[in-house]
Amino acid sequence: MLSRYGFVRDLAYSNDDTVHSLRPFKLIDLSLTNPDQIITAVATALGVPDQITSGARAALLAYLTENGTLTSISLNTALGDRKLRGLFALIMQSPAYQLH
Repeated sequence: MLSRYGFVRDLAYSNDDTVHSLRPFKLIDLSLTNPDQIITAVATALGVPDQITSGARAALLAYLTENGTLTSISLNTALGDRKLRGLFALIMQSPAYQLH
């Protein structure tokens, strides 16, 4: 399990623009700014939109919005890119994705 988590972390944060790096802009619409819509888009891109529990969604929303501090997120900024990659990692490390 720890190896899977490490692999997901390495994949999510690799951005050297090679075939082995995650390219979120190819998976979701980067013009999204609503945190809840971003979570749905990432979960859909990963094939688990219906498997994310309400508790997990609340935790993902807290991560994405820094516990409600951010009401919208520009994914075309350094912070947005880091949050988006983290969101991909968190969902891929979640039980919903592991069982998918």
